[in-house]
Amino acid sequence: RYIKNDSRFVLKAIDTDNQKHIGNITIDWTKTQKNEAVLACIIVGDSNYHGKNAGEIIVNRACDIISGELGRNKVFLNVFDFNLSAIKCYKKCGFSEIFKEKFDINGRQYINVRMEKTFY
Repeated sequence: RYIKNDSRFVLKAIDTDNQKHIGNITIDWTKTQKNEAVLACIIVGDSNYHGKNAGEIIVNRACDIISGELGRNKVFLNVFDFNLSAIKCYKKCGFSEIFKEKFDINGRQYINVRMEKTFY
C-alpha cells in the first residue's frame, strides 16, 4: 500500500523476487453503500506479467483487504466488454456479471460490464 486516505487505498504491486513494480489497483469506498467497496484502475502494466496470474494475485489481495481490514461484504468493478482477459481474471477471482450498459464517449459506443463479489 502506498497511498491511503479516509476513502481510498492505492496499492502498488511489486514482484517480491526482484522488487519490480508490475501494477496498481485502487480500492475506493466513498461512493458506495456502508458495507461495499469498488475496485478501480486495475492495471498490470508490465507486459512480461500478462498471462501469468498477476492480475488474479493483485485482485485477490485487494479483496482480502476489502473483506478483512475494511470489513466490507461486497465489492464492485466495471470493465469494458472487449477486455476479455480482464473479465476472465475477475471471474476466476469470484466476481459475477450483474449487468451491462451501453454508453457513448466522444461519439463511440462502449459496453460497460458491472461485476460484483460478495464475501460471506
